[in-house]
Amino acid sequence: MKRLVLDLAAIFMFVGAIFHVACLFGGADWLLFAGAPVEFSEAYRAGAVEPIFWTLGIAAMLTVWGLYAMSGAGRIRRLPLLKTGLGVIGVLMTVRGLGGIIMLFVSDWPWHLPIGQFHAVASVMIFGVGLFYLYGLWKEFRPS
Repeated sequence: MKRLVLDLAAIFMFVGAIFHVACLFGGADWLLFAGAPVEFSEAYRAGAVEPIFWTLGIAAMLTVWGLYAMSGAGRIRRLPLLKTGLGVIGVLMTVRGLGGIIMLFVSDWPWHLPIGQFHAVASVMIFGVGLFYLYGLWKEFRPS
């Protein structure tokens, strides 16, 4: 089971990385849909390079996080600080997802718009992936 949840976590991370890169090809409207601030997407529309670096940086981070999931699942060699990496990634993803879920209920969430629906689904998925990392960490390193 540990292997399965970490495999799924890796897949989600790699898909997220690809999605971020695809947003650069999709343009400013894709960046807005993905949750980028208006100023960020307008800077991209105007030809600024900073949004490209930030977006590629997020894609690179998600790729590394996917590699940590693969390492935890035993699919690739053991990466440095695997236990710490799985724990930090799990906590960050869980907190981010939970924060998004809470915002669905305490804010004026735009449920009627595709962007609101996208962020609702994304928050639930991010929360779940965070739990996958934490479950994988627990199964791998729990005291016997």
